[in-house]
Amino acid sequence: MDRTKGMSMGGRSFAGRRWLLAAIVIAVAGFIWLDAGGSLAAGPVSGLTQRPANTTCLAGAAPPSGAVQLQRVWPELAAVAPFDLRLTPDKSAYYVISRQGKMYRFVPGQAPVLALDITAEVGLNSQANAYTDPPVGSENWGLVSLAFDPGFAQNGRVFVLYNGRKSGDPYTFSTVARYSLKPDRTAFDPASRLVVIRQPQPNGNVHHFGHLTFGPDGFLYIGSGDGTLNGPTYFPQVPAQKLDDLRGKILRLDVANGTATAPYSIPGDNPWKGVAGAKPEIWALGVRNPWRFSFDSFTGELWAGDVGQAQREEVSIVPRGGNMGWNAFEGSQCRTDYPGPGSCTSLAVVPPVAEITHGGNYMSITGGMVYRGTALPGLVGKYVFALYGPQALYTVSRDASTYTTARLADVPGGIASFFTDAQQELYGIDPWAGAIYKLVPGAGSVDAGVPQLLSQTGCVQPTNTKAARGMIPFTVKSALWSDGATKSRWLALPDGETIDILGDGDFDFPVGAVLMKRFQFNSKPFETRLLKRHTDGSWAGYTYEWNADGMDATLVPSGGKSIKVVNNGGKTIDWRLPSRGECLVCHTQAAKNTLGPEIAQINGAFKYPTTGITANQLATWDHIGLFSGPLPAPVETLPSLANYDDTTLPVTARARSYLHANCAACHRPGNPIRATMDLRFQAATPDMNICNVKPNIGDLGIAGAKLLYPGRPDLSILRERIRIRGDNQMPPLGTGMVHPMGVNVVSNWIRSPGVCN
Repeated sequence: MDRTKGMSMGGRSFAGRRWLLAAIVIAVAGFIWLDAGGSLAAGPVSGLTQRPANTTCLAGAAPPSGAVQLQRVWPELAAVAPFDLRLTPDKSAYYVISRQGKMYRFVPGQAPVLALDITAEVGLNSQANAYTDPPVGSENWGLVSLAFDPGFAQNGRVFVLYNGRKSGDPYTFSTVARYSLKPDRTAFDPASRLVVIRQPQPNGNVHHFGHLTFGPDGFLYIGSGDGTLNGPTYFPQVPAQKLDDLRGKILRLDVANGTATAPYSIPGDNPWKGVAGAKPEIWALGVRNPWRFSFDSFTGELWAGDVGQAQREEVSIVPRGGNMGWNAFEGSQCRTDYPGPGSCTSLAVVPPVAEITHGGNYMSITGGMVYRGTALPGLVGKYVFALYGPQALYTVSRDASTYTTARLADVPGGIASFFTDAQQELYGIDPWAGAIYKLVPGAGSVDAGVPQLLSQTGCVQPTNTKAARGMIPFTVKSALWSDGATKSRWLALPDGETIDILGDGDFDFPVGAVLMKRFQFNSKPFETRLLKRHTDGSWAGYTYEWNADGMDATLVPSGGKSIKVVNNGGKTIDWRLPSRGECLVCHTQAAKNTLGPEIAQINGAFKYPTTGITANQLATWDHIGLFSGPLPAPVETLPSLANYDDTTLPVTARARSYLHANCAACHRPGNPIRATMDLRFQAATPDMNICNVKPNIGDLGIAGAKLLYPGRPDLSILRERIRIRGDNQMPPLGTGMVHPMGVNVVSNWIRSPGVCN
């Protein structure tokens, strides 16, 4: 992520001054209020006399990733924002594409060289308008896939897939086009462009063309999503089971001898060739959004990852003429609300070989490859795929007709595509970080080097498990709802290291930093989480479950764990101890990985237990030298969130603070998720992109729903997702119970006059 602070002006950034001015305007307008407890009233300058020394609670090096780890390679590609990458059939070079529409030729160790620029064909589509209403954008926007002609060494042809929209186009068009190398074979000739197939996308901004590859038969296979918005309201429009529509299908074309008048022909054994009323290009039907598929280089089988709606992600082996089930099925689950031809009992569908249930969590599959390299003998023959959200790699193993799914490794970010090198070793691409990762042998267990007990971490005193003396306690003005659990928070910095204040008021913690949070009911702790910034700069979360005797806590496995706890009301509830991947779902790079500590959250009063002094936290941190530079303005002029439980404060301040604390970790600029809301407190209401905006991702079956329908909480998806629990809840993680106060304050805000002014 870009962590530049802007142009320096007397020790403070220009970006910081712009943020401060915006914050003051918002405060004057009544959006952000100081609490009634006098957090900025005259009083002690600091709650601590000096910064405590810390030699024990340090993040240290990141642990190994187990039998397999991801090794970052080719940093020279970061600047081109890689989205997909392929090795030419003659093994002469790699070609890498960016979504914006550029392709580069790349030889490891050398700088990438521009080989093709089709940004004009991508046109208006971008991440910023991917989900605009009316649906003129595309979730799959831009140049997203490429495939080399099997005869590339002779004909120099490449096929590219993009979802673009030019000025004047009413909606996105999905296109596959062919380009040929120039005579000197250094770049592709834009004039050689041949449009192979073009699919209009009038029904929504999701599930467009997503992938293409050549099969071992020499034919071109294209993944075509169902092109329809999410939710029961749009189910009647889903064409995945209709043979007269190319959407919701995998297509198969013969492009060997394409011309301008006949860019492709239909292979003779395509299953619906010659069938009246059917599109002969169809190879298989019943897919939703087949995001990446590949052929096993040993068996020739076509393995695909298909993105689910709200309940299941699936992996399938796709046969000729196969019906993969959508939207009569989601994975192996029959959909009783399916309105199309046939039914779950009458359709002959191909069941998935693996499926991952959401369990109320957000996730999206990236189809991968069957590993056929030599460096990882334990992986040979296993299908490797990724889950975005849990940020993890999984495998599918086959024993006769039995398939087994297992978690393989955590990943630092989201994987959007896989590819192989000349030795068939496997790589993944994280386009949001601009990173290429190679799967290499790991250094042992994923827990190797991670303290197994909380008392061994150096963050608590080993004799009584109270916070270590180097830990600095803090609180936040507006807390994340955690099913009513009481939470205590601490931070630790390596001696001599400091925190940078960023232009938006967020904090950038130094390498080695640790943040600790303890959860308890009835004054009895049951979970402690550590968020560490390791020496390589990466962030990782570690969860410890308190033992029954309350004397120590034990490291939870990397995949997480579900337990039962008794809450303050004496009720036994389900509680999720998060996996390491789940920690990073909310602790996003866009939010600088740490959620609580920022100017507006700590700008308030706190009673320090070691001194008994109540003082402003922001002033205290500044006084003891935690920051790398001066505060951007006097404390009393800096923004401070409202306590949403405080009914004496205006409802706008409470609701906006609640959304900031509970939703803005993901719903903010720079985070690559489908929804484009900005729920940060500093966003002006029009910039939140919610007022009277149609919910393009899903309407929960509510007729006439908007993201925020002024005066109507019952028609506002923003409120409804807070009010429900399960597949469509928000936040998607960290809570299994509805927060009545949160629902109430957001409802009252939506009812308030001029909410969208």
